[in-house]
Amino acid sequence: MRRVALLLTILVGTLRLEAATRAVAITFDDLPDINAADESVSEQEVVTTRLLASLRRSAVAAIGFVNEDNLSDENEQPDPRRVALIEQWLDGGFEIGNHTFSHQDLNEVGADVFERDIVRGETIIRPIVERRGMKLRWFRHPYLDTGKTLGDRDRVDAFLKERGYRVGPVTIDNSEWIYELAYLKAHYFQRPLIRRSYIRYMRDRFEFAESRSRLVFGREIPQVLLLHAGALNADAFEKLAAMMRGRGYHFIGLDDATADPAYASANSWAGGGVGWLERWGVAGGLPERRFENDPKVPLWIQRIAGAKDE
Repeated sequence: MRRVALLLTILVGTLRLEAATRAVAITFDDLPDINAADESVSEQEVVTTRLLASLRRSAVAAIGFVNEDNLSDENEQPDPRRVALIEQWLDGGFEIGNHTFSHQDLNEVGADVFERDIVRGETIIRPIVERRGMKLRWFRHPYLDTGKTLGDRDRVDAFLKERGYRVGPVTIDNSEWIYELAYLKAHYFQRPLIRRSYIRYMRDRFEFAESRSRLVFGREIPQVLLLHAGALNADAFEKLAAMMRGRGYHFIGLDDATADPAYASANSWAGGGVGWLERWGVAGGLPERRFENDPKVPLWIQRIAGAKDE
């Protein structure tokens, strides 16, 4: 009995130590607003201001990945008000990265078209960043699709490196965009219910990523969370940050997260977009099924959104 009690004490102590040292980098895709195609500039200004205020109140360092197509007017010229939304991110002390011009899928369009979209996606933001004495350093693939073949992936990776980019990995991917759709379509009285469900869903996604991290590496690594800039996170991020802190997380930058040796692990993934924990695990010999059965968006949210979590 004493031996069992000692083992339990060690196990509890280890879990507490892991929880106390958990870290996460916060990233947002589809700046300035995931709903930019359907919202007025005034609506995007409100969302951006609320979201950045929530990040500041939560004392969170974050990076936002920009689709420059959403910064142009109907004549495909830079719209000063839309560009100002990106300036707001930088004025707030946050970093920005390239998410391509028009959110094209590398797996669908191929490397030639994709590389042109990368270059077009830095026309506005690179000068903005460099005028501030900073560098445009990070890139994220739309849909997390990094190439149908290793040849395409390696070619685009080399192209990105030549242009001074690092790929922004993701270890906690999710279907939060379905919640965003539901949030916009829901009646006003449903929104608090959706926010509460969203926090529970994200808690489950964190728990899943933590377990897969232990499966792949035997420990919990610094996580990288993928979110989208939109109305839901503008309203719910402070609760989301509180949930993360409740799980023992502190917030770090993408540089610090990817400095962990885990992020240099072998990655032989080619195919559909999945998170990096699965990529590393499969490269290390784990079957893909060990990364299935991840938490799904509740059916009632999917119905409101009119989208399936597949």
